[in-house]
Amino acid sequence: MTGFFLPPATDRKGALEHLRKTVLEGVPRDMYSNFIDEDLGSCAHVWGLTSSIKSTWENADRDDWVLFYTQENQYEYAARIKGKQHNPDYGNRFPVRFIRVTNDRLEAIESGYDSVDGFVTTIREDA
Repeated sequence: MTGFFLPPATDRKGALEHLRKTVLEGVPRDMYSNFIDEDLGSCAHVWGLTSSIKSTWENADRDDWVLFYTQENQYEYAARIKGKQHNPDYGNRFPVRFIRVTNDRLEAIESGYDSVDGFVTTIREDA
């Protein structure tokens, strides 16, 4: 089952600006190379999780969906997880809180939209 995570990206505590700098615009190589050994190109669209939510990180898998909500019940940005790397220094420098969607809710989404991909496609088209 494809996972589904909902990190907040509101103006509260600078989360929206953080999303812009790390995910939307990307982190330049000269900055991310201080934390990540892998060459992700001149600019990498990355974010981190703090060690306090380790279980969320452990449950996140490649191709899981991340929908960033900018207001209550409004999802403005969607991304897929393409990989993950354990690096406490990076995660604590560029932290994002994630809320994992429960299996019950995932099953309801899959029942109504055939898959999480179908749900994301539908809400993109409705936007």
